[in-house]
Amino acid sequence: MRKIVFSRGSERKLRRFIKRHPELKTRADRVINLLRENPVNQSVGAHKLSGRLRLYWAADVTFHYRIVYSFDDETLYLLNIGTHDETYE
Repeated sequence: MRKIVFSRGSERKLRRFIKRHPELKTRADRVINLLRENPVNQSVGAHKLSGRLRLYWAADVTFHYRIVYSFDDETLYLLNIGTHDETYE
């Protein structure tokens, strides 16, 4: 299983997201754990991004909230969490 590494500021964004949406903590934890096992897991809507974010992937926490990340063989790098507009800015 991959280890999780937070990009600069992303751990704070995750804490802030959970504080604002405590009802989504379990769901966010589940999505992160599924991504640790399989970063291209279709059950969480994992998809490769394009444009200036073409090096990254996104997965759905819910219809409105998503996680942006990248990965290699040993590590899952969490970059951002939030709404579509927040995560892709």
